[in-house]
Amino acid sequence: GAGRARLIPCGVPVATDEPLDHDQDVLRIGFCGRLEQNSKRVLDLVDLCAQFDQAHQRYRLRVVGEGTAREVLTDRFATLIKPGTVEMLATCPRGELYKSFYPALDVLVVTSDSETGPLVAFEAMMNHCLVVTSDFSGREASRSLIDGDNCLVFPVGDMTAAARQIQWVATHRDEARAIAHRGYRYAMERRSIDNMVVSWVEVFQSALASAPALGAATVPNDKAGQSRLEALGCPGWL
Repeated sequence: GAGRARLIPCGVPVATDEPLDHDQDVLRIGFCGRLEQNSKRVLDLVDLCAQFDQAHQRYRLRVVGEGTAREVLTDRFATLIKPGTVEMLATCPRGELYKSFYPALDVLVVTSDSETGPLVAFEAMMNHCLVVTSDFSGREASRSLIDGDNCLVFPVGDMTAAARQIQWVATHRDEARAIAHRGYRYAMERRSIDNMVVSWVEVFQSALASAPALGAATVPNDKAGQSRLEALGCPGWL
């Protein structure tokens, strides 16, 4: 019935490790998720690195994940993997991501054209990491990732704009940290596992305290005695 439906966002663990120190002249960028071109657009990462190279921007990109595009992506990154500019890492447990992946980043980049979360964005926020995301289908509807407030947003597939947003982080460290901090506060207040559990408890308590919700449709009297299938017009033998 009206007012009885409720959305409970998935939660992510609270981080316990502090961000790791690093060379401020090198942008630390991460990507984590399924390595697929459809929906995830992971090959956009190649264009992103090309933008940095053209601008002579020093950076390190760490890619974590598996998928059908991994081989192609690795091949495209061949000249960058050898000197260590790009690292291709296998999928690892969330605990390891929290310990050594997210805390070592300045930016987590999302390149998708559609998402239902993504949870990696909220995991990054929990680790004080700034999220730079595409304006994927579903972002505005979720009201979770807000451009200039708790993240930075670029048009889907526009790696020139993405590179510009990420390079802004390198030249505006204080402002970038402020956005990352607001992301952290959002994640703590709305996306922690503890808050998710509290929301589920509230839903169960509300359901138990409410009167049963009954539908308006009933079986007409002239069909009394029939089976449910017969009442729906199906042959009795079915």
